[in-house]
Amino acid sequence: MFVGRAFQPVIFVGRAFQPVIFVGRAFQPVIFVGRVFQPVIFVGWAFQPVYFAPCGRSK
Repeated sequence: MFVGRAFQPVIFVGRAFQPVIFVGRAFQPVIFVGRVFQPVIFVGWAFQPVYFAPCGRSK
């Protein structure tokens, strides 16, 4: 969980089994790479794109 201001890119790589919550201002891109099994919540001002790039392999 990230609360506050992010002036640098926030990157998530891997699997997220817990809610990812971003509260504050994002002046840089937020990138999610991997599997997300829980809701991803973004609250605040986004001045840059938010990317969701799941790398899920279905077996």
